[in-house]
Amino acid sequence: FQGDYDEAVRLLGEWNSFYPGSRWSYTKYAVALAINGECQTALAKVARVDEMSNGSPGVLMEAWHAWAYRLCGREDLFQRSWERINAVRDRRSPGIDSALFYMYMMDGQVDELVELIRGIIESKSPLTLFMQIGMLDLPGGAMGDKLSKDPRYREMVRDLNYPPNPWSVE
Repeated sequence: FQGDYDEAVRLLGEWNSFYPGSRWSYTKYAVALAINGECQTALAKVARVDEMSNGSPGVLMEAWHAWAYRLCGREDLFQRSWERINAVRDRRSPGIDSALFYMYMMDGQVDELVELIRGIIESKSPLTLFMQIGMLDLPGGAMGDKLSKDPRYREMVRDLNYPPNPWSVE
């Protein structure tokens, strides 16, 4: 259903009725709703996840919440997400690299993103597998095609020597 957010909203909403305890399902549902412009409902779903998580959903989930906040024009909540993520940054909690990747993409912070990617590759993180498709922008993000055209990023991906695919930087 790539790009079919109406269908994503329908299916994720349906899934939530079968498994109401799925925090990730509610989070993805909220982002799909936000992409569709259904911000009141999206923000209510994020608030539900925050409640289910006792105010601490984890850094990767927080980045997804920030995505919904950004799409819905809630910069105050987006900044709160940055604060929450930064509060655990030095501890290198699970998901921090992914969370920072999303946050830098949304904020258009190319230099920070390139350095994060360099660290991901140098540490042989499993996230390295996703570097070739990291050039894809997030709906509502500020990155556009800045990353895909950045020569530092292109060189790092070329050096990984992945087989050609639809997302190649070449």
